[in-house]
Parts: sequence; structure tokens; C-alpha cells
Amino acid sequence: MPGPLGPDLDALAATAGRVRSCALCPLHAGRTNAVPGEGDGSSGILLVGEAPGRNEDETGRPFCGAAGKNLDLGLAAAGIARPSVFVTSIVKCRPPENRDPTPGEKASCRPHLMAQAAALRPRVIVALGRHGLSGLLGDMAPAAFSRLPGSFVAGPDGIPVFVSLHPAAIIYRQKWKEAYLAHWRAFGEWHRSGAAARPGMVLSPPPPQE
Repeated sequence: MPGPLGPDLDALAATAGRVRSCALCPLHAGRTNAVPGEGDGSSGILLVGEAPGRNEDETGRPFCGAAGKNLDLGLAAAGIARPSVFVTSIVKCRPPENRDPTPGEKASCRPHLMAQAAALRPRVIVALGRHGLSGLLGDMAPAAFSRLPGSFVAGPDGIPVFVSLHPAAIIYRQKWKEAYLAHWRAFGEWHRSGAAARPGMVLSPPPPQE
């Protein structure tokens, strides 16, 4: 179910233009392409990851490498078409050597993300991994991320945030794949039901930790 007003595609395109010309943090100097995001948002779902990697920097498209294949698996498990969601990241330019984005880099890019959320008017945001969540919520992000995948937390401007494992996580921890796909199946069922989300509501338990 999409948001009540639907996305403002003109505003979304304007934000993408600002992202492509952005020089607010040092990451712009090393990029091949900024990666604003893609998708029409017609499902009312905004997906937020960490930062572009090498493939994304080369193509200007989000989640187009190995992690993107895992994202596609999750969306397929949910019964949600990828073109109907909007996929982006907290940081829109690739950090050197794929390192974690710094707090300053996240802060510099956050206005772009908030502008995208305002244009998309989503029913729900999906945080893909701990950096996606911390970039969305800043200092308000819960500290114990490992307990959160599969559940909802309160998000910006009253938009609920569903917490997912990052799609790259199951590349390195194959034992989490079953839980990852279970999260997406449960999310798809919730989305189709039209039910409300409340902070702390668990759709599927997090994966067991080592």
C-alpha cells in the first residue's frame, strides 16, 4: 500500500540533480558517479542502505553488485517488485576502499535523504543494516542493532522504519540467509495487509548471534 498522496516525482528528480552536483563533503572528489537512487516509489516503500560500492560508483545505480542480488532475493521473497520501491543509501558517493562512512559524511548527505523521503511520502522506510538505521535516526538510533532486524522502530516524521539485515551481510554470513529471507517474507505479508506498524513490533525474530 503506497502512502496516501503518492510520490512527487518532480521533487525526487530535482533532489537527484542536487546529489549529482553535490560537493558538501570530501567524498565528491573521488567519485565516478554519485548514486541518488532509483525506483518510482509507487509501493510506498523507501529502502535505505549504507553507501555505494565499486559497482554502484561505476554505474551510478544503487545495489547493482552482489549485495543487489541479495536485495532482489529479499524483495522476491516479499512479493514486491523492485521498480515499485525507491532504493537509495545514506551516503550517495563511494567512500574510499569501501570503508564505513563517517558521521560527518552521513550528516552531510542526510538532507538529501530527507528531501527524498519528503518527495516520496512513503508508508514505510526499510533500513538496510546498521548504517542505514543510524543514518536515518542519528543519535536516536538504538545501540543494540543485533536485536532489531525483523522489527519496527520509530522513524523520522512519524514514518515507521522496518529494520533489515544489510543484503551484503549474508554474503559473509550464509547462516543468516534464512532469517534474512524470513524477515522479507514477513514484511511483504505486513505490507499487503495494510496493518499499522508500531515501534517494537516484531514481524520475524533476528538471527542468532555467535
